[in-house]
Amino acid sequence: GELSGPADVTLSYLGLDDVVRTSRLHFDPRPTRLAVNSAVYHLELAPQQATAIFVAVSCNQPAVETAMPFYRGLLAHRREMRRSWCGATSIETSNNIFNEVLCQSMADLNILMTDTPNGRYPYAGIPWYSTTFGRDGLITALQMLWIDPGVARGVLRRLAAFQAKAVDPRADAAPGKILHEMRGGEMATLHEVPFAQYYGSVDSTPLFVLLTGLYVERTGDEATLKELWPAVEAALAWIEGPGDPDGDGFVEYRRATEQGLANQGWKDSFDAIFHADGTLAEGNIALAEVQGYVFAGKRLAARCARRLGLIDKANALEGSAERLAARFEDAFWLPDLGTYALALDGMKRPCKVRTSNAGQLLFTGIVREDRARMVAEDLMRPAF
Repeated sequence: GELSGPADVTLSYLGLDDVVRTSRLHFDPRPTRLAVNSAVYHLELAPQQATAIFVAVSCNQPAVETAMPFYRGLLAHRREMRRSWCGATSIETSNNIFNEVLCQSMADLNILMTDTPNGRYPYAGIPWYSTTFGRDGLITALQMLWIDPGVARGVLRRLAAFQAKAVDPRADAAPGKILHEMRGGEMATLHEVPFAQYYGSVDSTPLFVLLTGLYVERTGDEATLKELWPAVEAALAWIEGPGDPDGDGFVEYRRATEQGLANQGWKDSFDAIFHADGTLAEGNIALAEVQGYVFAGKRLAARCARRLGLIDKANALEGSAERLAARFEDAFWLPDLGTYALALDGMKRPCKVRTSNAGQLLFTGIVREDRARMVAEDLMRPAF
């Protein structure tokens, strides 16, 4: 650290990638004593007297920029909040506590929203996941479609811009795949982590197709559909090709290198997918909910194709979805448990365990109604 004035401290770090990163602290009012590692204030306060001390922190900003005064910054933030939600649905109920919950939820979502060159994107979480994640952005946008479909437009355009174009085992990439996680910074640059642009997610690609279809249904925005269609076609080609390595009609995953994620669905810890006796599933793993996403994605893509006048393409997608549903029932239904298997392992053995993954199938429409009701009832029992 170094003192860069009576009220300013600069902390800097030279990375192994030869990039200098700096944090500047500006104190207002200036401290009684300022050292490299401490700022000391001596204050004498009368009873009931209030005083304010402000610290402004800026990262990698040129030294000439002075910090914005606190109250002006607060006003600017309020204006930005209003502007960013101006097209969104607002909800007010007769219950004040519920209203507070809704306001807090919108504020929390707003903190995660980041302006990118492709539009607004909900980053995955503060502090460690404050970056572009495919699955997280897609599902957040999906759940917010009724409030603000503009979020989905930003998510879809950004993910289309970074869609994989080539095979790269280190990044688990193949043409048409949608991003799992993006990272800047020193460790990504030095390949200490594989996440600079990492594609090790089995569900972000079908979810991309699914969200595109639902976004178009919600908004009728055919200009954005035309812009996204090549990316949708590339995603569908991955689902039919590299996404199904053994050609059995189910989308599976297996990491390309030891550095990648062992499990590539939303339960991505190494021991998340297992058999009833506790042994871990191995080989190309087909998760239950992923087949549901593919089914719903294909049906919605067919509706998009019809809008674009691609009738043969639409018919082919609808037929493919129906065949998938029939194969899925045969392979995944567990009559003795009254639910669907968590996954099929590389030997096509079902993981015969009750999990909430089966619940994910319900909104996709892939499952028979009588069985869907059984799954829903099961999920509501005390065991779950």
